[in-house]
Amino acid sequence: MNDALQPSQACYDLIARSEYNGPFPCKAMWDVNGWACGYGTHGPDVTATTVWTRAVAEARRNAYAQVCGNRIKQLVTVPLTQGQFDALVDFEYEFGAYRLHGTTLLAKLNAGDYAGAKQQLPLWIHVEKDGKMVESDGLKARRASEGILWDQK
Repeated sequence: MNDALQPSQACYDLIARSEYNGPFPCKAMWDVNGWACGYGTHGPDVTATTVWTRAVAEARRNAYAQVCGNRIKQLVTVPLTQGQFDALVDFEYEFGAYRLHGTTLLAKLNAGDYAGAKQQLPLWIHVEKDGKMVESDGLKARRASEGILWDQK
């Protein structure tokens, strides 16, 4: 039912704004999931010495966004607008590997409660810092941007 949907440029732009704002070429950085480069992309070929041009970073971002889009298509059983799909792709891109699976957000969405699903987005704003979960201004902004995408057709 959502098979024809693909991440849009608006989705790619949100990922780019949220994941990286430095100069190119960019160097790999360590994050909670290991070495990442470009727009938060991980992989066995990303090491401490990895350096990417903008073109490589964009290609890797787009490829991973496609993977995330395919996951969304597997998990969501109701029709999505382009904006809803893009918001979910960004969510999945950030959290990775089927994080949407088993969430209240997905349960509400698959029950047809689109408004209730959207209301779940702002709840995903916490990061671990010094052993405590704290609100992240960056995640607040990202969830707000996903909410804006959600409302677009």
